[in-house]
Amino acid sequence: MKKTLFFLMCFIVLHISACASADKPISKKELPQAAQTFIQTYFSDKAITLVKQDTDVARKTYDVVFADGTEVEFNGKGLWTEVSTMTGAVPQDLVPEIIRTFVSRKYAGQTICRIERERAKTEVKLSNGLELTFNKDGRLIDIDN
Repeated sequence: MKKTLFFLMCFIVLHISACASADKPISKKELPQAAQTFIQTYFSDKAITLVKQDTDVARKTYDVVFADGTEVEFNGKGLWTEVSTMTGAVPQDLVPEIIRTFVSRKYAGQTICRIERERAKTEVKLSNGLELTFNKDGRLIDIDN
């Protein structure tokens, strides 16, 4: 009986936590300063369609969508975590030099249309659909079609 009650309580807590996350539209001015500077530096020529804040129980993130379909995700401090383009390539300055060199040598003619960085790895998606994952030292650790 105690186990059943315990599992029921865990289920209720998880359900409430899941419902607590919320996306809400915000203005560009409500983004952290680091995110505003990033947008001004790399995407000043693009029109913003949507800016939203996603608040979970443990963290806050931001998403910016541009009119051409480009999307940028930021963490709670305003540091970019993912850049994805529908047309063209992500700005070259966002891609670590070792990864740019690898892609230009092994996949000549392909552009990087998405980059996502995490603590210990960076993932890029090429214009041919190939996804490459690199460790923090820039070594290739995975390839997905």
